[in-house]
Formats: sequence, structure tokens, C-alpha cells
Amino acid sequence: MPGFTDAHCHIFGIGERETKLNLEGTNTLEDFLAMVKERVAQTERGKWITGRGWIETFWKPPAISCRASDLDKIAPDNPAFSHPR
Repeated sequence: MPGFTDAHCHIFGIGERETKLNLEGTNTLEDFLAMVKERVAQTERGKWITGRGWIETFWKPPAISCRASDLDKIAPDNPAFSHPR
């Protein structure tokens, strides 16, 4: 039918996305780590820092992501996890 559009969403994924640190638009590892560090400052010690949305192939220079040691430096008292897209 002309003009018919599929209006659906993945409600679980949308809700989960809103509870995580949005790392979309980070262009460098430094940008990524700065955003995580800011979230650490707002998070209770021992609580998880979770994020999503970065695309490391867009970074300048492209990188494989950050290392656990990078996160340990800025979040020594919080476990941290992030996944792309």
C-alpha cells in the first residue's frame, strides 16, 4: 500500500539503551575516555559503568577500542563495560 510504513521498535533494546552511557559521536580514544570519566564522577563507587554506541573505525586514528588498563586508570573503583553500536 502506498504510504504504509512499518512503525515498530525493539522496546527492550530502546529501554536498555537509555540506561547506558551513550558514546555515539566519539571521534578519538581520548573523547571516549573523557565521557567515561565524566560518568565515573557521577556514579557510586562499586557500581557498573556501562556504555554503547561508539564506532572505533571512525576514530582518528582508527583503533581497536580501549584496553582494560585504559578503563582501570579512570575507573579504578568501578567495573566498566562498553560495546560498539
